Amino acid sequence: TGYQYGCQTLNYGQAEDYTFYIESNAALTVSETELSNIHTLTSINTTAQTFTVSGESLFGDATITATGSNFELSTDGINYTSSLTLSESGGTLVGQPVTVYVRLIDGLNEGAYNDELTIASLEAVDHTVTLSGRVDKVAEERGNAFSISSGSNANYAIADDYVGIS
Repeated sequence: TGYQYGCQTLNYGQAEDYTFYIESNAALTVSETELSNIHTLTSINTTAQTFTVSGESLFGDATITATGSNFELSTDGINYTSSLTLSESGGTLVGQPVTVYVRLIDGLNEGAYNDELTIASLEAVDHTVTLSGRVDKVAEERGNAFSISSGSNANYAIADDYVGIS
């Protein structure tokens, strides 16, 4: 990959054409190609998974975008958004390696979700991270039965039965 430049030089009435290439060594490095088993329960925030991004000889910022809308991204694990821009300075990403947090968005219905992230920067080869996750329903709580028998040999029993929480 490179830039092509052309120029004309006039020298005593003669025109000469020159074409030259400047080679680009821009490169992104991404620590993962897949994040799987991103899991949450309905009405509960997802625990995020992470990967890192670094760059060298970059000509501009790097962007991270998802093809769908079921996952969200963050660089601090607190403030999430649907896409990210990682700032470039002096040919590298500011603060690299940059940790990217990925989680399922809140409010999804039960089911499996898949998506892809594209990490791109001018003149660098794009990278893809495949995402897969699932949302399970929060099970209802059952139990907390307590019984006491009278007499000197009283029996005590507590039964806690929580079904389906993993």
